[in-house]
Amino acid sequence: MRAWLIALVLGLPVSVHAQDRVLDDFDDLAAWKVSATDDVKAALRAADGPHGKALCVDFDFGNVTGYISVQRALPIAYPARYEFTLDVRGDAPPNALQFKLVDASGENVWWGQRPEFSFPHEWQALKFRQRQIEFAWGPTKDKVLRNSTTLELVIASGSGAGKGSACFDRLTLRQLPNVAPPIPAPVMRAGGLSVDYGLPREFGAIALRWHAGAAPSRYAIELSDDGMQWRRVRQVERARGDVQMHWLPESEARFVRVVPDASGPQAKLKAIEPHDAPTANAFFMQLAKDAPRGTYPRAYVGEQSYWTVLGVDGARTASLLSEDGVLEPVPGVGGLEPFLVVDGQLKTWADAQITHTLRDGDLPMPAVHWKVGDKRGELALDIEAFGGGTPGASQALARYTVRNLGKTTRTVSLALAWRPFQANPPTQFLSNPGGVSAVRAIEWNGRALVVDGALRVQPLLPPSRVQLEPLAAGPALTPTLSQRERDDYQSVTDDAGFASGVLRYEMLLQPGESRGFAVALPVTGTPVAPTIANFAREEKRIAALWRERLGRVRITGPGEVADVAATLRTALGHILVNRSGPALQPGARAYARSWIRDGALTSAALLRLGHEAEARDFLQWFAPFQFKNGKVPCCATARGADPVPENDSDGEFAFAVADLWHHTHDEASVRALWPNVRAAVAHMEALRQSERSDKNITPERSMYFGLMPPSISHEGYSDKPAYSYWDDFWAATGYRSAVELAQALNLLADAQRIATQRDEFNTDLLRSLDASTQFHKMNVLPGAADRGDVDPTSSTVALSPGGLLGTLPDALVRNTFDRYWRDFQARQKDEAAGIRHGDGAYTPYEWRNVGAFVRLGQRDRALAAMKYFYRDRRPAGWKQWAEVVVRDAREPRFLGDMPHGWVASDQIRSVLDLFAYEHEGERALVLAAGVSMAWLAAPGLTIDGLRTPYGALGWHAQARTAAGRTSIEFGLKPMRTLPPGGIELRGPWPKDARVWIDGRAVATPADRIALPRAPARVRIEFTERAEPAEPAAGQ
Repeated sequence: MRAWLIALVLGLPVSVHAQDRVLDDFDDLAAWKVSATDDVKAALRAADGPHGKALCVDFDFGNVTGYISVQRALPIAYPARYEFTLDVRGDAPPNALQFKLVDASGENVWWGQRPEFSFPHEWQALKFRQRQIEFAWGPTKDKVLRNSTTLELVIASGSGAGKGSACFDRLTLRQLPNVAPPIPAPVMRAGGLSVDYGLPREFGAIALRWHAGAAPSRYAIELSDDGMQWRRVRQVERARGDVQMHWLPESEARFVRVVPDASGPQAKLKAIEPHDAPTANAFFMQLAKDAPRGTYPRAYVGEQSYWTVLGVDGARTASLLSEDGVLEPVPGVGGLEPFLVVDGQLKTWADAQITHTLRDGDLPMPAVHWKVGDKRGELALDIEAFGGGTPGASQALARYTVRNLGKTTRTVSLALAWRPFQANPPTQFLSNPGGVSAVRAIEWNGRALVVDGALRVQPLLPPSRVQLEPLAAGPALTPTLSQRERDDYQSVTDDAGFASGVLRYEMLLQPGESRGFAVALPVTGTPVAPTIANFAREEKRIAALWRERLGRVRITGPGEVADVAATLRTALGHILVNRSGPALQPGARAYARSWIRDGALTSAALLRLGHEAEARDFLQWFAPFQFKNGKVPCCATARGADPVPENDSDGEFAFAVADLWHHTHDEASVRALWPNVRAAVAHMEALRQSERSDKNITPERSMYFGLMPPSISHEGYSDKPAYSYWDDFWAATGYRSAVELAQALNLLADAQRIATQRDEFNTDLLRSLDASTQFHKMNVLPGAADRGDVDPTSSTVALSPGGLLGTLPDALVRNTFDRYWRDFQARQKDEAAGIRHGDGAYTPYEWRNVGAFVRLGQRDRALAAMKYFYRDRRPAGWKQWAEVVVRDAREPRFLGDMPHGWVASDQIRSVLDLFAYEHEGERALVLAAGVSMAWLAAPGLTIDGLRTPYGALGWHAQARTAAGRTSIEFGLKPMRTLPPGGIELRGPWPKDARVWIDGRAVATPADRIALPRAPARVRIEFTERAEPAEPAAGQ
């Protein structure tokens, strides 16, 4: 404001009026062109608009997801302050509308988004304010929009997809005053119930501050631009308190007034204060600042919140349980949050010491444990949850047990509050945004809470009382309200979408006494809730089902082996819970869709753990999403395939089908999938041939010759498509897998043709690596040929499942993981010193480096990295990882999803590699290359039932030390067949140890013992003076 006044006083040029510039009146259809993603139809046509001609696009998404883009060249130089206005109408299901602005490079994009936008049937002006236009992606470091050259209007498939039409007319750029004018002091008017802000104000919420005793319980809020024409924006019922906040998103007005109910007492306001609250989450964060800690969930006081999943294997969706006990049955409906009222005092998560467990230590049946105390003693609240029913009719079941741990009798109320807060916190977005979800109507029908017309909570014991409140009534949990103030209602509505309901269980607990209550929350179908009498029976049934599913591979041993095995079983359970029917999903909320990238590696983990049916079902479900040109989509949902080109997908699909064949020899299923594999390889072949052109024979581009074209499949290249070797390693894996499949199916012509393509590609790949390392002056594997970056975690796929160890230059491979190890140690050193390393976070995809170290014969590094990653299970008792681990555990960030299925599969495969792995390139098995000597102590280390391409694998090893000599007895069980490349035993004993196989002494280096048969008995002996050495690297 001061700058604006100085400019006026000094006579400096300053714009004081908004200026409009029509950028396009849409009369010239030829200025625009339309494009659409794979298998989406779109066409332009002219139509009549409110200002002459308009442009319409007719579109049909069919059975795929994707987008339609209408674009034109439109150079714009942006003033200091501006906003756009675009006239729109249409007839289409709700989809995302994106207003994109692209700079001259074509690589940097800014956008304004309207997710789930429903085009009005009549023409309306749609405004994009400057603050709503954000940097979307691109390599630029300057994120400020200063100039753009291209405008795109994009319709991206949302919940509606389908087909329809969208029309556009008159795009206007309004230049606002260079400096925002001063904001006048607000003037209360009209008997203290209205305010004049002096000029139009933008706001997202208002605070009403009433004189003591002058607050009505029922009133309306109205806005006006001129003080004469008013528009009603909120009807408020059952308001309480002298200060009330109301969320009015994207509001703009000069005048605001409150219209009380005529039958109420005399009402008078002190002030009507505008607040910035662009989202419901931002609104509640403001409320939480002025409320006692614990009144709102942890995420609203600026702390990261964690959660886990529970559910029925194969159901459509999973439920969430937050670390503080919020139970969310399905996304987007709110959640059930526990509170205690102890002797009249409200106790929340903020008052509790909280710990976490899983049933039996590993099943996906989580529990949250509170302890709250005061000078009279402690009480405990145990929240135990699990998914019950069947995939078609599932429910979240929870038992709440309140225990008096003290020595005095306590009056306690357990309050289970359904509120508009999900367990999924507000930092989460993508498929299912976290945080606030609307609750517009809530009803108690005498036996259950019904939220927005759907049954959400069925208590198995009737509550003592039920309390339903709109937000304006204040927190529904206030324990000190008089009976008159808290009259019970059978139903309540809230125009803002912030209604809540509380089930109260009142009890008098003697010392040592406990009381239990249970609820059922429907998830899919129409499940029948158990009675309180058979709740435990259902819990026992579900636990038995999980024990069978998670126990098909058995790992036992001393010390930390139990935790290693339990965490592995938990990871498997989370993968199965995250499934949506046959679809493998990396998460239940943000990533509630199925990627072939995640799915291929997750399938590999499932196959090794005895879940062949789940791997088969996934591929049979995913295959029909393949595009007509053979492209395998990067991901898919029940709504269709995603068209974003990610050039690892074809190879991943081929690998997954071949892996299914190797583990099951299910010829019928694999033969049915072969046409999809053949089409995927043909598409992959076309892509690589597009780079075998004259443009890539110059010295500065020779490193691109014959590679996969640039794409954003690699997680780190979303700013700009890159020549990612991640894609190329997957392509090499895909060619190899397709050859193996064709040979297995006796399709010899296909096998010969693809083998020729494979060999040519591998030659180009090696030449590219040589050219790229020389160009970028590197001695490690580059992450991308054009970037010269280093990404060992990405490069792990070259070793497994790529099987390229021994094919790639050995020095580059070893230098790459030496580089990772140095960086890993630097990170640990910084963290130990309390220094923020990098951006303070990492992704547990780094688990793949554990498997890489095992393959490189670096056991000590593998075990050290494993120990580090175990430290970051959050919460520790739930044995899980998010996609992102932030070193400051309470720093709010987007975590991807948790527990993350792909990370879980990386952990599973890397941990199993410690015990046994296949060298895919040589079709050989390697045993015990990552186990610790401590794991062989009595009663010994056993792995049994581990699936391999050569049948189930089992072995037992035990070390005994006496008189300075250590003797290890190793027993290998029979297998279906011997691997073509043989079996090698690479345990944690010295290279010069003596070896006996089946009772006969063998002259062989003990770090690589070739086993001629299965079963086999091996004895290894060495003196304690011998220093165990890391085994030699795999070839």
